[in-house]
Amino acid sequence: MTDDAPISRQAFDETAARLGISGSGAHMDELYSQLRGVLSGTAALSAIDVTGIEPDMAFIPAAGQPPIS
Repeated sequence: MTDDAPISRQAFDETAARLGISGSGAHMDELYSQLRGVLSGTAALSAIDVTGIEPDMAFIPAAGQPPIS
C-alpha cells in the first residue's frame, strides 16, 4: 500500500495497546495490513452518493409472524 494509509502504524499500535490487543511483531504487522485493507475498502463506499435514496427493506417477516420489537 502507499504511504497515504488511512491509519498510521503509530495510531494502530496505540489503539491496539489501549484495547489490550497484543501479539508478535509479525502478527501485529498482519493485523495492521488487514485493517488498512478494510479501511481502504470503506473509503470507496463512502464516496458513493446515496442522496435521496431510501434503503430497501432488508427483512420481511414471514406471513403470520409478529413484527420484531
